[in-house]
Amino acid sequence: MLKKSIVVIILCLSVINGNPFKGFTFGYGRNIGMVAGAAFYEVPNGQTIFLEPPFGLSFGSSDLSLSLVYGSYSSYAPSLFGLGFNLNLVKLIFAEFHYGKIGQGTGFRGSLGITFDRLMKGLPVTASIGNDVIIAFDPFVGSANSTYWGGLVAKIEYPIGGKENQRSGRSGSGPSAKVDSKGGATRPGATGSSEIDNFVTAAFDLNDKIGDLKEKLESVSNGLNKSNAVLADIGNSSSGPIGWAMMELQKGMSKSKNSITAAVQALQSDVPDLPEIYFGLIKESLTAPETLAELVKGTQPEQALVLTFNKKAKEKGVPTTSKEWIMSLNLELDPTKTLRTKLDTINEGVLGGKDKLVSVPDDLKAIGGQAQSLMSSAAQLPKAAKSLGMKAPKALKAIKATTDVLKNIPNEVKSIGDETKKVMEEIDQVLKNIKEILS
Repeated sequence: MLKKSIVVIILCLSVINGNPFKGFTFGYGRNIGMVAGAAFYEVPNGQTIFLEPPFGLSFGSSDLSLSLVYGSYSSYAPSLFGLGFNLNLVKLIFAEFHYGKIGQGTGFRGSLGITFDRLMKGLPVTASIGNDVIIAFDPFVGSANSTYWGGLVAKIEYPIGGKENQRSGRSGSGPSAKVDSKGGATRPGATGSSEIDNFVTAAFDLNDKIGDLKEKLESVSNGLNKSNAVLADIGNSSSGPIGWAMMELQKGMSKSKNSITAAVQALQSDVPDLPEIYFGLIKESLTAPETLAELVKGTQPEQALVLTFNKKAKEKGVPTTSKEWIMSLNLELDPTKTLRTKLDTINEGVLGGKDKLVSVPDDLKAIGGQAQSLMSSAAQLPKAAKSLGMKAPKALKAIKATTDVLKNIPNEVKSIGDETKKVMEEIDQVLKNIKEILS
């Protein structure tokens, strides 16, 4: 019996992969018998398979839908095939009722329990647990000779095509929806009316554009903040821009430590720890006031460094060196080049950010105009929703959710416009500061 059920499940999954029933929900329940009526010699166990369509009634975060069920059980009633309904209350409690063929007769199946919808929001399946009661009627005597059994049931449901394609109410209140990553709102699913669906698509596409503009503005603003931080460091340097650049060169000295100590070892001096001493002297001399004074005079960086280095070497009683030896180390010692390279990089980044924002005012104007036009057309949509019959509540909720998004777009347009203006002003100030430093 178990093998037969597994074959049925495999066949169902093969249908799911082909996806002809997109929007339906497939369920599998495992039943464990606990109590039984007098007609049973043993408590039946088995499994039940469900198929639920994507349409039904939705009220708040609850829903009611039809359900087709097939059960395979041991003992008196070898099978159940019936039709009924499923009730999901606030994604917490489920109740099911089916009537159909049981064995050679008929009967009822009822189930009540707890669903874990809320805890499994991000997962492709939903699980629930509860208890089953099945009442079977003797086909010849009728209800006068009915019997029953009851027990535990654990069920897993798989929405074909993904949870966003479920019917209204299964994954939350209102129409079936997916989270919109741009604006944080939810985009309703298909309603059955092309007029309403086109309205929803157009409005949420505008909402996506608003999200794109926010991301663009945030990216430029972050780049601007990094540029301002570097410029503040330069401005706060006690020895000015060149002194800041020399400190940057000193930070990079550690990368060259191995090559410097190797070059010192090649000198074959009798002074103990000369490699470490030379490395320390080079690093110290790079930012010494004497070196900076020589650079201001226009002295070549290597010459300025060796003058300071030799002075400090004599004070420590270690051998001096030459400009040629310093040059052989291939160190980056020109602070003006370092400063200009850094500022040029900032300049290019800031200008690139400015270019990104040039089109934002026109983009916002177009979005605002389209949002106003869509709002004007929304007044005619309830008529289209009412023509959908049982799907009307879902369509009306889609209209309301979309209208709420449209109402917020003017506020978003103003906010992004004001922030863009502020960032553009900051960019102009940064560019001015860079020019002043370079000059």
